[in-house]
Amino acid sequence: MLCEINSKGTISSREIQTAVRLILPGELAKHAVSEGTKAVVKFLSASEGGGKGPAGKRAGLQFPVARVRLIAFGGYSSDCQGS
Repeated sequence: MLCEINSKGTISSREIQTAVRLILPGELAKHAVSEGTKAVVKFLSASEGGGKGPAGKRAGLQFPVARVRLIAFGGYSSDCQGS
């Protein structure tokens, strides 16, 4: 939605930080922004060294980016059948 409003194909880390601060309460927002910043720094330093592999691994993330995208934009069922 933000991309459509700004007529851009991507959103910046600053826009993501602002959204996190608006959605999450107090201390939780601070920790989320801090962890996100660490992931971006780690990703950029891995990319400068010619790092290969999935972007999530280079950023040191625990969840694959594709899985988080699936959860965030639908298509994920929280029913844990067979677990």
